[in-house]
Amino acid sequence: MERTLTQEEIDAVFSATGTGEELRVPVLYNFGRSDRIPKPQVKAIQNLYENFARDLTIAFSAYLRDYVVINIISVEQIAYAEFLESLPSPTCLVSMRVQPFGELSVLELSPSVCSAVVEILMGGHAKQPTQLNRKLTEIEQSVLDGLIRLILTNLKAAWRTVHEVDFEVDSQESDPQVFRVLAPNDGVVAVAIEVRVGENVGMMNIGMNSLTATRLREKFDHNKSYKKVAGEEEQLERLRLFQRSLLEVEAFLPGAPLNVQDLLDLEVGDIVILDVPMDASADLLFNQRAKFRGQVVSTGIKRGFLVESRVDQDTDSVPRNRRADVQRGFAAEAASPGTEPAEDTEPQPAT
Repeated sequence: MERTLTQEEIDAVFSATGTGEELRVPVLYNFGRSDRIPKPQVKAIQNLYENFARDLTIAFSAYLRDYVVINIISVEQIAYAEFLESLPSPTCLVSMRVQPFGELSVLELSPSVCSAVVEILMGGHAKQPTQLNRKLTEIEQSVLDGLIRLILTNLKAAWRTVHEVDFEVDSQESDPQVFRVLAPNDGVVAVAIEVRVGENVGMMNIGMNSLTATRLREKFDHNKSYKKVAGEEEQLERLRLFQRSLLEVEAFLPGAPLNVQDLLDLEVGDIVILDVPMDASADLLFNQRAKFRGQVVSTGIKRGFLVESRVDQDTDSVPRNRRADVQRGFAAEAASPGTEPAEDTEPQPAT
C-alpha cells in the first residue's frame, strides 16, 4: 500500500538533515577475520609472554650455561599467510598441538639461534655470529629437540596462570612455504621474540591460533581476580621461606673522621675519643642497614641491645663533622706505680 508524505513530513526530513549533526559512517565487517580477539585480551597475552620470556631466559641460560637474553618485540594479530611470509627460509618450524583443545600453533627458531645453540651444545663457544643457510641435519635436529622441549615446558607454565593447557610437538619442517598446518586466512596471535645467545642475535616467533585464544576469552576476563589470589598465595609462600633466613645483626655507634697520621701513631692502650655524647643511642643494623635505635646493655655475662625506637631512613641522619681525638698512654698511666686511676676516667661499658 503506497503512502504519500505530507508537506510537513517532507519539511521535517530536510530540517533533520540540516541540523549539522555528524552522520555515523558504517564500518565494513570482514567475515574472513571473525576470529579476531579484543585488544584488552591481546594486552593480557603480551603480559603473559613477557613473563614467559623472563622465565625462559633463566631456564635457557642454565641449559646452555652461557649468556642468554630474551625480549618480547611485538604481539599482534595477523593472518597465518602473513606470518609465514615474515619467516626466513630455511628455518626451524615446529607445529604445536594445544591440548585439550586440539588446535595447532606454530613455533619458529631462526637459523642464527639454531646455529648458536647447536655449537654450544656440541662443545663450542659461539663467540662469533654464525648462521645456518641450509636444512638442519638429523643430528642437529636431535640436539635442538631438548631446547624445544624446554621452550614448550615454559610455555605450559606461563599459560597455567590462565588455564591448564599442554603443548605437544606435532610435526617439524624447514620450509615455511610448505608448512600449511593452518589455512592461509586463519588468524594467529604473532609473538616476535628476540633471542641473544652470546654474540648471536636471532628471533623466535610463536603463532598462537586465534581460536585457542578465543576459547580462553572468559578465562582472560577473570584473570585479574585470579592473579590477585595467586599473588597473595605467592606472597605468603615467600614470607614462609624468608622466615627461615638468617640476618647479620650488629650494634653500631656512629664515629668521626680520623686522619691517617693518628691512625699510624695509634698504639695499644690509646683511647679514640668519638664525637658522640655519653647518652647517645646506638643503631641496630640488619645486614648493614639500620632499622632500630637504642642502647647496648648487659644481660648476664653477654651484651644485649635495648630497642628504643625505629630508624626513619628518610629523615634520620648522624652528623660527622668533628674529627676524632686520640688520648694516648691511658693504659700506661693507669698502671704506673704510685698513682691511682680516677674513677671517672676509666672506660665504662654501656649499661
